[in-house]
Amino acid sequence: MNVSPLDLRQQRFGTVLRGFDKLEVTSFLMAVAEDYEQALREVDRLRQDLSKLETIVNQHRENERNLQSALITA
Repeated sequence: MNVSPLDLRQQRFGTVLRGFDKLEVTSFLMAVAEDYEQALREVDRLRQDLSKLETIVNQHRENERNLQSALITA
């Protein structure tokens, strides 16, 4: 089950005798949703960074192959 930050913010709980304090539960869910949203943004940023770094590594590998080929030819 994938839970989004919006799901956490919109989650409502029923009340029962001697249940949890609604305000505490709501504020906890809001804090968790904010942390989760921040973590998702960080994961997205890291994936973008990884993609850029993989591109750079592939360019360096291509340059290395070209240099090796030039050395062999020389």
